[in-house]
Amino acid sequence: MSDSTCPSCSNIAEILEHRLDEIDAVRMPRFEELINQNSPPLDIEAVQYSSVADSFADVMRDIDAKVMELEDAFERLTELRRRAARQHALAKRVMHPIKALPSDILVEIFLHCTNVLDPCVCFFEDVLHPGISPWNLSHVCRRWRDVSLAVPRLWSFVGLDFSTYAGVSQQQGTYKLAMYLQRSSHCALYVSLSEDTVEGIVNSEAHPGMIGLLELSAPRWRTLRATLAPQSLQAFSGATFARLHKLFYDPIPGTRHMDVAVFAHAPMLEEFVLAENGNLVPNFILPWAQMKHYYSGDALATGTGLATRGVALIRRMCDLETLCVALSDAMRNPADPPIVLSSLKHLSIDERDGGVTARVLPYFHFPSVRHLGLRLSDKSQLFFPALSNPDSLTSLELECDINVHPDDATSLLQFLSLTRNVERLRLRINLGKREVWIGLTITSERDSILPCLRVLDIHECYWSEDEDVTDNDILGMLESRIHSEDAARPLPRELQEIHVYVGWDSDWRKDTLTDRLRRWEKICQTVKPFYFPGQLENDDTSASEGISGSEAASSDSDSDSD
Repeated sequence: MSDSTCPSCSNIAEILEHRLDEIDAVRMPRFEELINQNSPPLDIEAVQYSSVADSFADVMRDIDAKVMELEDAFERLTELRRRAARQHALAKRVMHPIKALPSDILVEIFLHCTNVLDPCVCFFEDVLHPGISPWNLSHVCRRWRDVSLAVPRLWSFVGLDFSTYAGVSQQQGTYKLAMYLQRSSHCALYVSLSEDTVEGIVNSEAHPGMIGLLELSAPRWRTLRATLAPQSLQAFSGATFARLHKLFYDPIPGTRHMDVAVFAHAPMLEEFVLAENGNLVPNFILPWAQMKHYYSGDALATGTGLATRGVALIRRMCDLETLCVALSDAMRNPADPPIVLSSLKHLSIDERDGGVTARVLPYFHFPSVRHLGLRLSDKSQLFFPALSNPDSLTSLELECDINVHPDDATSLLQFLSLTRNVERLRLRINLGKREVWIGLTITSERDSILPCLRVLDIHECYWSEDEDVTDNDILGMLESRIHSEDAARPLPRELQEIHVYVGWDSDWRKDTLTDRLRRWEKICQTVKPFYFPGQLENDDTSASEGISGSEAASSDSDSDSD
C-alpha cells in the first residue's frame, strides 16, 4: 500500500515554507515597533516593507494556485471513491449469501412470511392486498417469483374482508381471487371471511364472481374462520365442504338468532370454536356426533335457553376429546342420566358465577380426562367440583382468588389432595398465603398433596399486601419435594421444573449473607428453574418463552455489575 502523502505536494510545501522564512528574515528592526503604534515608517523603510508585502502576495498567489489544483484533485478522487463504492456494493450484492440459498430453504422462509404455518394468528389479513405475502414475495425478482409460484402451499391461506370492497371493481377483485386460488393448486385451504355489519353484505348479488369462486374452492377448505352475519353464511349453502376440519365462528354484535345448516353435512368436521364476545349466536346445525373438539365460548353462559341447548349438544358429542366451556347461573342441572364423555382428555371451565361449576359438574362423567383447567369466580367463596375420576388427571391448571373467604385456601388444598396423580400444576393465585405453601410441603405427619408433581408453574401468580408466608416456607416446600437421605417420606416422582417470573429470586441473590441463596441454588441443582415475564409485565404470558436458571443468573449478575 502506497504512502498517503504525495511527494510532489510535499516538495512544493517545503519550497513555499522556505520562501516565507526568507521573507521573514528581511524584516527591519522597527517592524514590531511600527505594528504597535500609529507612526508612519521612514521612506527607506516604506520601500523595503512594500517589497516584503509584494513577496508575500506572490507566495499567496502560488499557494492559491496549488490549493485549486488540490481541490480539483480532491473532487476527482471523491468521484472515483463514489464510483468504487458503487462497484463494491454491486460486487457484494452478486455474492450475497441469500443468492446461494437452496430453493427449499427459501420456501421455508417464504412460509414464515405468510399465515400458512399458523393460520389462526392473523386471520383478518386480506389476501387481495398487493402489499402482503405472498404477492410481494413474487415481485422481488425472477427467481423468487419462480419459487413462490412453484409452491402452492404459499397460496393456501385465503383471507377476505368484504367490508373493504365497497369501492373496488368486482371484475378486478374476482380476477385477482381467481389468480390466487389457481396458484394454490389442489392444496387444502385455510379460509377467513369477515364483514362488519349484521346486514349480511356477503351474497351472490353483491359479489357474484367472488362468491362463485369461493363455492368452487369450498371442497378444499381445511379451516374456516367466519366473522359473518348468519344470512351471509347462507350464501354458501350450495357448497360442499369435503375437507373442512375446523370451524371458528366469531359473532358480529347484533347478530340475529337463526338456524344455519350450511355445514350440516361436512364429513370431516371435528372442531368447532365459538368466540367468546357476549354476542348472540346463530343455531348451528352441525354433525355433532363426530365432533372431537368443542370450544363453546358463551354458549353455556348466555341465557337459559342457549345453555340448555348447549348441554343437549354436548350430550350428543360422544367422541369429544376437548371441551372448553363457560358456565353461569343460566346453566341448569342436566337431566338424568348423567352425560358420559368417555373419550374426553382436556376439559377447561370458565366459571362466571360462584358455585355453578361445583353444582353442574357432578352431572358429567369423564373417566379419561387428563387435563383440567378451572377458572373459578372471584365474586364469592370458592367451591371446587367433585370429579368423577380424579386419579385420571395428570395436568391441572387453576385460577382463583383465595382471599374472598377464610376457608378458600383450605378448600384449594382439599381439592388438590384428591388429584394424587397430577404431574403438572399451573397456578394463578395469591402466593402470599402461608397455608398453601405449608399444605404443599411433604411431611411424615400427614398424607402428601400432589406426590407425583414434576412441573410447578407459578409465574402468573401474585402476592397480596397482607401476605404471611416466609422465605423458609417457600424453600422448605421445594426442598421437601427433592429426594434426599433425610426426606420425610419417599416420593413417587420428585419435582423437576419450576416456572417462575423474572425477579423471583432477586432478593435472595442480593442478600448473600443468609443461607436463602445457598438453599435456592442447591434446589436448582435438581429442580430446573425457568423464568418468564410476570403477569403484570406481560399479559401474553402463554406465548412467552422462559429462560433457564443459568441464563437468568447470568443476566442478574450482568445487571448488578451495571
